[in-house]
Amino acid sequence: MGHSTLRNARRIFTSPGGDTSLPARVLNLENNEYKVTYYEIISGASGSLTVPTGATINAGEFGLSGNAILSKIDGSNKPTFESPKTSGGTIVTASLNETTGAWVASGTYTDSNVALIYSIKIKAVNYNNLTYDNIIETVITNYVTLDTAQTLTNKRITNRVTTIVSSATPTINTDNCDAVDITVLATDITSMTTNLTGTPTNFQKLIIRIKDNGTARAITWGASFASIGATLPTTTVLGKLVTIGLIYNTTTSLWECVAVSQEI
Repeated sequence: MGHSTLRNARRIFTSPGGDTSLPARVLNLENNEYKVTYYEIISGASGSLTVPTGATINAGEFGLSGNAILSKIDGSNKPTFESPKTSGGTIVTASLNETTGAWVASGTYTDSNVALIYSIKIKAVNYNNLTYDNIIETVITNYVTLDTAQTLTNKRITNRVTTIVSSATPTINTDNCDAVDITVLATDITSMTTNLTGTPTNFQKLIIRIKDNGTARAITWGASFASIGATLPTTTVLGKLVTIGLIYNTTTSLWECVAVSQEI
């Protein structure tokens, strides 16, 4: 049907010494919302649903039937998707209050029990509050896939920052950072290339910000860098912040300098 079905969500935990970004990533996963087609076995003319903790009822999901539909059940208490009827053959429907969960049948059905099918919205963190056997279908409603083109709106991407106090050969892994902050440079940088690692992609961005400790320091960039739109600085200005903008070029296999900003 073109959507995903989830049958058994599980909580994920991190262990000490693991990826420090994992808690935030788990939180994002837990906040994913699911639209679940769910049912409860009912009897009689009226009542109130036991809505799972953390779930809210979706309104108007069943067209002319409104917020819910009634169905006959089989010997295993599963919906057959056949409408129950009165003794006179009239189809019995149900009205459902999406706020309170209260329901009222439109007539007296001949069955002892029937299934009231309704739709709920629930976050992944609360998914285990659902009764597995009562789930008809689950659709993930607000998630980002890894392999399809999507437009993100009102989302902030937090840059990954490598902070280095001082080093003659700064250790930078461009797979793990988008920016480098060298805060109190107390020695000349003899090579920015020596401890540079990672497998950058074409047009990947990298910002390097350098401030010395009050003494001007030389900067040697090495073979992995080139001046393109702007000239790579070869020294700091004592006590001043210099910011270098770089874009990776897979054709040249170089981090190309496109902007330099020197604190006034």
